[in-house]
Amino acid sequence: MPLRRPRRVRLVLALVALPFLIALAWAASAERRSEPGPLLLVGGGTTLPVFCARALELTGGADAVVLIVPQSSADPDAGLGSIEMWREAGARDVTRLELSDPDAARRAIRRADLIWMPGGDQSRLVEALTAADLLGELRDRHARGALVGGTSAGAAAAPEWMITGKAVPVRLEAGATDLAAGLGLWPGVTVDQHFLRRERWNRFVEAVLSHPDRLGVALGESTGVLVRGAELEVIGAHNVVVLDARDAEVLPVKKGEVPAATGLRMHVLRDGMRFEWVKTE
Repeated sequence: MPLRRPRRVRLVLALVALPFLIALAWAASAERRSEPGPLLLVGGGTTLPVFCARALELTGGADAVVLIVPQSSADPDAGLGSIEMWREAGARDVTRLELSDPDAARRAIRRADLIWMPGGDQSRLVEALTAADLLGELRDRHARGALVGGTSAGAAAAPEWMITGKAVPVRLEAGATDLAAGLGLWPGVTVDQHFLRRERWNRFVEAVLSHPDRLGVALGESTGVLVRGAELEVIGAHNVVVLDARDAEVLPVKKGEVPAATGLRMHVLRDGMRFEWVKTE
């Protein structure tokens, strides 16, 4: 007959082990929370209901805490349309980021499950968040799992370096596309938006050739990418164009000269298609 420990001994052992088990569970939970959240970037135009549906599906449905970041616009009513859009999609807790109270703004970012940035001027958006010292909060919240998305300027601002829109090249000319520091949410990528309707081939191609280490992702209107880990998924009505110069032979040129390259890869994607944007060896 196997020996059994007295009940009191078993209880003491359980109490001793309990903090250790709680610590393990907390660490596992923290590790899950430390995974970056998805990105949902839309090329402008009509924000289709499917975008909101997919975002809420990933962030808690009607219980998701949605924060609108409207600082790409100088309009005092900016963001009200987005609040209505997300409420119509089913979200119950939807608020707008206000910068008048920095502490309240930080708390709003920290509690958000879904952060949405409407259109306007991407440079204005980045400058406003930088001046309010909120860029670090936004990046940290995304790194800890919040979905961050945006349309038009909100999408353009997502990368580490963004196309500002200050220059519209009429031909391919090295250095003609103006770039500035973005939000830093999608490193290693150059994003353009309103791409097909506004015929932004010149600035997009030039931006990719000037920085061939970054993958180019150009979003058509009413079309977006859902980025999770190493993969992006196309959602919407039109196309996403991916231009990859990372393995291309790009001729060295000085600013103002005509650029050239061979061996570029272009992918024209549509709704439902997936693409591994992280380069694998």
